[in-house]
Parts: sequence; C-alpha cells; structure tokens
Amino acid sequence: MRRGTTLLEMTIVVAVLAAVAAIAVPLVGDRSGARLGAAETILRDDLEQARHRTIADPDRAVMLMLDADGRGWRLVHTEDRTPIERIDRTPWIVRLGEGAADGLDGLTVERDDDPSARGLRFDADGTAILDAPARYTIRDGERIRSIEVGVVTGLVRTVTTDD
Repeated sequence: MRRGTTLLEMTIVVAVLAAVAAIAVPLVGDRSGARLGAAETILRDDLEQARHRTIADPDRAVMLMLDADGRGWRLVHTEDRTPIERIDRTPWIVRLGEGAADGLDGLTVERDDDPSARGLRFDADGTAILDAPARYTIRDGERIRSIEVGVVTGLVRTVTTDD
C-alpha cells in the first residue's frame, strides 16, 4: 500500500522552510544599511576625536580633512596638516575599503553644506569654526546617511538615515 503525504505534513514542511527563509534572507540580503552605519560611526567618532583633542591641547589643534576623491579622511594637525598618530603610532588616516574601514569600499563622503571645504576645525572650547552647521553625507549608491556638526556646540549628531 502506497502512502502519500498528508496536508498536515505538507503544512509543517512549508512552515519550517518559511522559518529558515525568514532567518537566512536578511543575512544574505542588502548590507548597505550596515555599511552606511559603520562608516557613519567611524566618521562621527573621528570628528569627536578632533574636537576633544583640540579642547585638550589647543596649541596642537586637530582638524578632520576629507580626501579630494571622497573615499576617506584624515585627522591632521591644523598648523602643518600632518596626520596625527593613533595610539599604535600609525597615522590617523581612514580610507573606505581599507584597514579599519575594510568592507566599506564604494562608499563616498562629502560635505553638503560646502562641497569645496575639505577641512573642519574646532576652537579651544570645542566650537566648530563655521558660519552654518557642517553636514557630511555618506553615500552607498542611492542610499545615504548624514551627520551634522553644530556651530555653537560643536556636537556631532545623525540627522538622516536611509535604511
């Protein structure tokens, strides 16, 4: 006697496959949001680093300089534009897709408020030296994340997310 599958057995198999797909699809799907979030975090932390180092030692002020190609930035001494050093004595240079920013290749960053401005400086009180808030946009194709540096406070905050 041949035995076929029952409707209950088929329903269970379909439910199990649906559960596996619900877990697997996000793991292999679009990772653009995660990449943008990682780049945003690195840029935001580096802007804060420049601000805090300038507050701590105003005679050796630090600024963030965007690379001309939009694929990275560096923290430099304001007076001579030489990169500052990280704790491991390596220059503080971030290139998207390399080193600590590995996996972020193809992303770009620009200053929307003033595209010709590559640097951002802070004064001894941590105030951004600007006439209007600086707005940085990180792009991954059509998706973007933006952060803004306040004029009066110098604080860095996320202003848009596109997830």
